[in-house]
Amino acid sequence: MRDGYDFLGFHISLGVSKSGELVPKIKVGRKAFTNIQLRLGEAIRYRPLQESLIVRLARVAPVIRGWSNYFKHAHDFLKVGHRLDHLAFWLAVKTICRKDDISTAKCLRKYMRQNTIQVNDGCGLVRFCDTSPVFDYRAPEPYQPRVDQPNDAESELEADYRFYEGQRPGRMDLKWKALVRDGFYCRGCAVVVTAKTSHADHIQPVNRFASLEMANDLDNIQTLCLRCHRLKTERERRA
Repeated sequence: MRDGYDFLGFHISLGVSKSGELVPKIKVGRKAFTNIQLRLGEAIRYRPLQESLIVRLARVAPVIRGWSNYFKHAHDFLKVGHRLDHLAFWLAVKTICRKDDISTAKCLRKYMRQNTIQVNDGCGLVRFCDTSPVFDYRAPEPYQPRVDQPNDAESELEADYRFYEGQRPGRMDLKWKALVRDGFYCRGCAVVVTAKTSHADHIQPVNRFASLEMANDLDNIQTLCLRCHRLKTERERRA
């Protein structure tokens, strides 16, 4: 956090709040700033000369709105937005001067309205700072365990995750589905079971199927307690 790192276009680092406490700061990343400069140039300036100004402004509008709505959560959004508005404004001015072969002063007199480029009442250059920043960093809602299953069932399954997945990939999901379907009861003796006191047993042995995927069909999986599973295994071995 002290050095800072980039994540999904944002730069997250440690900063000082108004109260003097150390807090995480979310800012616009350098790469994101560079990319939007290139996008603005591609949408406004670097276009065929015969393309009208109205088409260029219509093309750049969703680019500006989309970028602003994504980065409006950054602490320095307004600061970066003013810089980008300045850049977009002069890109549009240079484009008009080149297209109409007029001077900068004449372009500003003709098209500048309310500190932006305005072709007519319905078409103008969209501004980054027209989007209001949003600083809502509330913590997510705390996790609430399900009440329709035994309280310790989910935690036990999470604790055994590596054990089951390491032996046979996908078994964890099968065991959970079988437990829920069987109501957390053993299908052999009808005793109440949990993740630790049960097995996800194959009704037909795996070696009778052409693939493990076919053997792991939920219809071929049943929930057995440890005792029933041991007795079933002994019967299969004697057979």
